[in-house]
Amino acid sequence: MTRAQWELTQDRFLSEQEVEAVLQQHLQSASDGEQSSAAADQLIVHGFVYSGLRNSEFRRLRVADTIVGIGRSVFQVHGTPRQDRIVYVPDAMSSLVTRYVSEIRPGTIPVAMDPEDRSLSLISQ
Repeated sequence: MTRAQWELTQDRFLSEQEVEAVLQQHLQSASDGEQSSAAADQLIVHGFVYSGLRNSEFRRLRVADTIVGIGRSVFQVHGTPRQDRIVYVPDAMSSLVTRYVSEIRPGTIPVAMDPEDRSLSLISQ
């Protein structure tokens, strides 16, 4: 017996408004101690939604690979030489990155690291 092929249709995905509603609820429900983690979650979800990067590509992003380092609304993706590319992201995504890097990220990296070092990962691990 063969199974029917699973069809990808629009109704299987969240709309932009639904994504925003989920993220806003997550941010609002986070306690004071969880705010930086909730902000990172917001950045990650928006990063996936608006860039189409793979998980591994997003994890490898450095601050220097974003608007903060490049000065344009892009993510510079590094992989193998054949996979290196520039991915354009909406200005709203770059604004989120800029805010995260300046306001949230400094409190999430180890004390021994310089928050101004653009070669460090965008998302602290």
